[in-house]
Amino acid sequence: MKLIAPILLVLMFLIHTSSLWKMETRALGSLYDPMAHAAMPGWYCKNVLTWNLHTDRYLAPVGVDLSTNFDSPFPLILTCPFTPLGSRVQFHFFGALQVALILLSAWLVARELFASSAWRLAYVMFAWWTGFYIFRVQEHLNLLSGLWGFQLLLWCALTVRFENRRNALTRGAAIGLVLAGSFHNVAMLTLPIVILVGFAYFQQRKGFANLLLAGVIATCLFGALFAPSIYAYLTRDLPRLASQRDYMNFDLLSFFLPWIDHPAYSWIALPKWDNLAHEKFNSVDALVWMGLALTLFHRGFWRNGFHRIILAIGIISLICSLGSNFEVNGVAVFPNPLEPLLRSLPPFSLSRSPARFATVTVLCLTFLAFALARAKWSNRTWFEKLGWSLVIWSIIVGPILNSRILMPTSDIDSWLPRTALSKIAAAPEDKLVAHIPSALMLDQTQNFLQLYHHHPITAGYVAYTAYDEPTLSKLAQDPVLGRLSCDTPSVPYNGDMQKLRDHLTHLKVGFIILNSASLTPTCTLLLSWFNELLQQPWLHRLETKGTYAVWEIDPLK
Repeated sequence: MKLIAPILLVLMFLIHTSSLWKMETRALGSLYDPMAHAAMPGWYCKNVLTWNLHTDRYLAPVGVDLSTNFDSPFPLILTCPFTPLGSRVQFHFFGALQVALILLSAWLVARELFASSAWRLAYVMFAWWTGFYIFRVQEHLNLLSGLWGFQLLLWCALTVRFENRRNALTRGAAIGLVLAGSFHNVAMLTLPIVILVGFAYFQQRKGFANLLLAGVIATCLFGALFAPSIYAYLTRDLPRLASQRDYMNFDLLSFFLPWIDHPAYSWIALPKWDNLAHEKFNSVDALVWMGLALTLFHRGFWRNGFHRIILAIGIISLICSLGSNFEVNGVAVFPNPLEPLLRSLPPFSLSRSPARFATVTVLCLTFLAFALARAKWSNRTWFEKLGWSLVIWSIIVGPILNSRILMPTSDIDSWLPRTALSKIAAAPEDKLVAHIPSALMLDQTQNFLQLYHHHPITAGYVAYTAYDEPTLSKLAQDPVLGRLSCDTPSVPYNGDMQKLRDHLTHLKVGFIILNSASLTPTCTLLLSWFNELLQQPWLHRLETKGTYAVWEIDPLK
């Protein structure tokens, strides 16, 4: 019976990640940010690890410093042995590793809480379930690092013994990996790390030297894995985009609502909460609230200092998630008095998306609900049956009704212009691919297409910190590339096609890709110019598929 829970977890992991291996026709995640993120593993292993960070690969021929154009160095580094297979294969392995780390870390915590296999499995499922909502909101695989990062932090706090050097140093290394899981982990887990490690030490009051050594190991491991970003943060004036914190803040109402489109709660006839769009939503399941309500006044539970600390971390993280105001259904009730501090003080200021801090609050409440259940009911005869009931519930209303039995993937076969991309791939290496319009961070597929044609592109989707003022100014100075966006005030060379041809030849632009999905109502001037461009005899259409049309510039005409 002891093996039934691990066997079930391994089976669910294999089923959940089985969708990742149909890479010929499917891509991990949606057709939005994951498309750009698919290029990150290859970039990380080939460039970041070798400190080859200045490139014109994504904004050719401008060139950018991409010191910050990566995240989640752990577990991203574990995909490097698969570099010869391509960045897309690495990205799919990365997705599987993130899920595996969530299950493993939650299992480590569950083992400390329960002897019961049913309750161990139930805890893992509820922790994993939180990831379904996070992934649905943003589909950023790096955000899943917050799930396993907090679970691993809990395990460290529950099991650390500072008088035992090996034990302490192992936990120090684990915390270093937690911080390397994502720069969002640095923002939202640094304070919980300080609080939990400090609490554990003052409970034991011994092994101070081992505490210091563990801190050194954690710092060195994190620093080594995130070194380029740390260096850029300390030496460059990076864009902060603090103004977006009000757009990506958390709404208090979402805490008390089931997922907006969740079939399990369709009988409630919930209205469409339009004000809870994007990252403002991060719900807590009804059973978590019920468990907390039923046992909240268990006096013996609150005598445990660790439980009080977890509650405090949850409340602090909730305040951090609210951004400028305490909002309820999009209405600002009163200002957040800590926002000026959170907006400017590292590590909180590292994140322009305060709503993600609510992930820690949800995980704190989940941990407390299970810890409360253990404190009040663990000696009851029906405790084991209740555990299995929670497992069944979590599977049904988690992956099944959320349509997350399989890790989500998107069809690429119906829109990918493979014939044209193969033609580009066979061209000389110095040929550039021009994207129209230059959507930059509005067209994530620019990077994805590059994984097939392997040529530098004139517009790429990279970290917003890469678009600093020198880079944008240099791009704007180019008489062609600086006028390929929809908001351009004038077209290249004011429509002089001969000068355009000469400049494209000078830049070694060999191909043009138009993505009509990136065209907006403001693109009228650019489209008018482009329609005239298509009449030129030196432009040869290679393929049209989905929203993409690809042309080759004929050097002989």
